[in-house]
Amino acid sequence: LIGDLLSYARAGSAQTAFSTVAVGDVVRDILEIQPLPAGFVLDLEVGIDPFLATRTPLETALRNLLGNATKHHDRGTGRVQVRARHDDRYCEISVIDDGPGVPLQARERIFKLFQTLSAGKRGSSGIGLALTKRLVEVHGGRIEVISPVNEGRGTCFRLWWPRFPRRTSDD
Repeated sequence: LIGDLLSYARAGSAQTAFSTVAVGDVVRDILEIQPLPAGFVLDLEVGIDPFLATRTPLETALRNLLGNATKHHDRGTGRVQVRARHDDRYCEISVIDDGPGVPLQARERIFKLFQTLSAGKRGSSGIGLALTKRLVEVHGGRIEVISPVNEGRGTCFRLWWPRFPRRTSDD
């Protein structure tokens, strides 16, 4: 919990170490360290070129979304999709699962600190989505949640991450 709180506090300032980032490589690196549980399958649809971004915050956001897709799933098997495409000045990345979904009344609450859908669920600090939202917004992007996705189930977290460094008054 303390580590999660420190990550949240540090997420308040934008990192400026830009490098060329390939979304597919980021997802594969995450899954190498934090693989999906047995019974879960990943569909990766990344039809975009690498772009200039701050890798660590983007990787942290995607790690949280991928972790949530399985941690909050209500079945022992499932499918997680990661899709990425260019959207004007942004890279639009969607993490979609086939889990139970997010109720309408909880869609804003899940992005607040210490809020979870499953009260007392082991390993849930209620910081992950708040941290993700903060990282995305501090770096000039935005995030939304769509649920249900298909036949009354599933969740899609869609984030827009800037494809180009933002200009500041120091530039």
